[in-house]
Amino acid sequence: MGTPLSPSVLFCRISLTHYLRGVAQFGRALALGASGRRFKSFHPDLINFRMEIVDSFLSEHDCNFITSNSINNIYFPFYLMTCVSKFNSKDGSFFIHKFMENNKQNSNFLKVVTPILNQINSNIIYRVQLNLYPKTFFKHKHGWHTDKPFEHKGLIYYLNSNNGTTDLKGEAKVKSVRNRALFFNPSKLHRSTTCTDQEFRANIIINYN
Repeated sequence: MGTPLSPSVLFCRISLTHYLRGVAQFGRALALGASGRRFKSFHPDLINFRMEIVDSFLSEHDCNFITSNSINNIYFPFYLMTCVSKFNSKDGSFFIHKFMENNKQNSNFLKVVTPILNQINSNIIYRVQLNLYPKTFFKHKHGWHTDKPFEHKGLIYYLNSNNGTTDLKGEAKVKSVRNRALFFNPSKLHRSTTCTDQEFRANIIINYN
């Protein structure tokens, strides 16, 4: 194991560098900020799948557990990606940490996301990934993209509050609010943005069925 990164080095590392029907209840193409319902376990039906926002998704204890062991942990590893929406898209840079991929553990920090995984019913998990977008002077919109070429479910869990958004094409712009969960169809076009009012924007994306 190498020499642990100091907080200042880690800060530099971070500074260098992510419905359908029923959405009308929140307003089309609006920034959504209203509180949603909280579910003990959420398992949307793919046939009737719609966007859902759930505020205070986890207990404050679980939310603090996740943030203190990830974005507020100087030993938590991040990896630089030089494209955001797709390979060679040249639409920005960000940092990631991939907990799971193709239903297999990909990280020694998997326990960090256990509180979120306990809230969903899944048969297969395609990806669990933490995304960290550094602050930009002007808000930058990344490219439109889909996560998979087939119908599946998506959950974005927001780790900090900021003025960045998750944009669902033709439907809505969802504000980044700490401890908020967004359930959506990631096989439809969507995109992320950076933020301008905090040092970074961070969330966790889960793709599953």
